Amino acid sequence: MAFASTPIDALDAETGPVQPTERIAILDILRGFALFGILVMNLPGFNTPWAIYRGGGNPHPGWYNGVAEWVTATFFEGKFNAIFSFLFGVGLTIQLERAAAKKIPFVRVYLRRLFTLFLFGLAHVVFLWDGDVLHIYAVLGVGLVLIRRWPDKYLIPLVGLIFLLPVTKSAFDLYIDKPATHSKQFWLDRGAEQVRVYSSGTYTEIMNLRLSEVKEDYLFNNWWTFWCALAVTMLIGFMVGRRRIVQNLVGQESPIRHLFNTSVILGLITGSMLATSHSLEDLTDATTLVGTFHSALYQINRPILSMAYITGITLLSMQPRWSVRLAPLASVGRMPLTNYLMQSVICGFLFYSYGFALYGKVGPAGNFLVALAIYAVQVIYSNYWMAHFQYGPLEWLWRLLTYGKPPKMRSKKATAEEG
Repeated sequence: MAFASTPIDALDAETGPVQPTERIAILDILRGFALFGILVMNLPGFNTPWAIYRGGGNPHPGWYNGVAEWVTATFFEGKFNAIFSFLFGVGLTIQLERAAAKKIPFVRVYLRRLFTLFLFGLAHVVFLWDGDVLHIYAVLGVGLVLIRRWPDKYLIPLVGLIFLLPVTKSAFDLYIDKPATHSKQFWLDRGAEQVRVYSSGTYTEIMNLRLSEVKEDYLFNNWWTFWCALAVTMLIGFMVGRRRIVQNLVGQESPIRHLFNTSVILGLITGSMLATSHSLEDLTDATTLVGTFHSALYQINRPILSMAYITGITLLSMQPRWSVRLAPLASVGRMPLTNYLMQSVICGFLFYSYGFALYGKVGPAGNFLVALAIYAVQVIYSNYWMAHFQYGPLEWLWRLLTYGKPPKMRSKKATAEEG
């Protein structure tokens, strides 16, 4: 499932861009880094008839695919949407701070931006892919605005409650021996339909199947548990941002390193357990002990290992040599909305009938190569674009729809060179 966010970097007076000296480089680098992980996790949603798994089948057998699935579950599953939701929470605190400094009314403008983000997400679902998270971030962002003044003594119990809800629901389903929603044959038939429609159907058939699967996700497949997972790391990011840790990294290398050491050890242990439980899990929608264990491990592992990534990249960025090496990722992270939706456009043309029709033909092992190729193109394109413009194309459109007038697109550097 998909899982990216598009945090708003700052609240500007009218439509003025955040100046280069105002940007917090590590946030852009982390977004750029996370976009690769998002792509790796989203690719199966574009090219794999997942319903066959739920029917007890395996559309991609082979030991190499099994190894790839184990690696993906250990290092990628849930970790990169956790990074983005964390950054979303941090981003809100930065915008609140800048709005207060500029004496700008915050809530009205921010809600307009969230509504525009929701429209992007809705268009994403209807026209491109059913794994969108933009609409989720928009809705959760409204909730975050409503509780923005809550002290940590209220937010910490809230995080605990939201964290426990999916785990408790899974354990309760196991206790009552909840029956499967559909038979295995239903899922095998659905998988066959997915292969037929996505690889050879018309665009209208693809859109109709996609929307029916979204409806089923929300009505029968516990989609709300994913909302809970995103809300947990979003709230953690908000509390971290409120302490201005990310905004002021000077002198904090020692505690960050300690957090990295702890989280990487615990994250790898729980991540390997998550991957192993996934390989043993009955992937039908029957309620099992292994499935319940896997659900709990997912909720535990995603914030821990994502924190290892966040602190690890932060530590590297604090070293001059590595800050230069990581700089290309910052351009990717400065246009996250464009790159996130571009990934869906590219994958649609690669795997669906209106493009190369590779649906069902690329397994978990091949996904890594596809992800590397797409991401390499995005790094090159993003660095070229940001050398000439202040916003990504869709970031520019986002601000236009929010404020009602176009912000200046060309960068000062590009304008000076042309002059």
